[in-house]
Amino acid sequence: MPRARPAVTLAHVAERCGVNKGTVSRVLNGKLHRGFTVRDELRERILRVARELGYRPSVVARSLSGAEARVVLIQGIHATWLGGGGIYDDVLARATRALNAAGLIACAAFPHPEYGEFGLLPWRLQGALIIQPPSRDVLSEIEASGVPYVSINGPCGPGGSNVLVDDVRGGREATRHLLDLGHRKIACWWPADAGHYSVRDRLKGYRAAMKSAGLRAAVVVHAPAERPHAFLRSRVLKGPVTAVITHGHHEASSILSAAHELGIRVPDRLSVIGFNDVPICARTAPPLTVMGVPARDMGREGARLLLAMMNDGAAPQTVTLASKLVRRASTTPPPEGK
Repeated sequence: MPRARPAVTLAHVAERCGVNKGTVSRVLNGKLHRGFTVRDELRERILRVARELGYRPSVVARSLSGAEARVVLIQGIHATWLGGGGIYDDVLARATRALNAAGLIACAAFPHPEYGEFGLLPWRLQGALIIQPPSRDVLSEIEASGVPYVSINGPCGPGGSNVLVDDVRGGREATRHLLDLGHRKIACWWPADAGHYSVRDRLKGYRAAMKSAGLRAAVVVHAPAERPHAFLRSRVLKGPVTAVITHGHHEASSILSAAHELGIRVPDRLSVIGFNDVPICARTAPPLTVMGVPARDMGREGARLLLAMMNDGAAPQTVTLASKLVRRASTTPPPEGK
């Protein structure tokens, strides 16, 4: 097995250039001020040698020495993987791209027996992005640390910013889409857990749209991991429902699968609409109509808010974004006579 290549340090660069480590450090960190200067040719030589040797600064060493490490901690990433990624793949991609462009290093935190599920790492941090709703204890810890932070798609304390989605509007527009197609018997197959604001708000939008249309809301609550066969038998095969709204793409996919097993044709007999425009939605049979949550914009806005707080001392704020209807083949007008 080949031996790992020894790490290149400031001492290696300094020795090759014939200068001390302090000079190399100042040049590489761009700290040529307060009366410290070097000749242009020496500066270019230090930069060239560092590139040739493959020098990379140690984030941990810089943090422990009290230097500015330029690290942003991303908390909650493990929870997104447990949930199959969903919208957070795009959220993370856009957020880290913006942070990297600003010269920052995005570092993911995973559960630790000492620091907990969302605990802050023992490093000097420039800021933090939270991409899953944290507990009150976690928020209290972050608030007490004084680290600038942004919560994406979740709550924050008075010292943090957050990026949210207008899910009341999203629930209303999903329902209006079905109403515009002519559906009047529209049901929601909905999760019992109201831990996330979207569960409550999307349902609120559905109820408001149904009320405005003079129609009765029909909400069927399901347990986690419950399959929708019983719902489809009672409300579709034996009932009048012609369209169903689900909280997310996982539930909508379950509806499609169960409908196929029960001989319910989608969308001829039943229209289905969910939330979150993830890649799988375009590959189901039929492809899913969804309310697309603006994941990329959420990541971009989260990074923008954090950079403003870190670099400019900007006051905390909340940004609310709108979801967008992505119409595919799973929704169509109801069958005649329904």
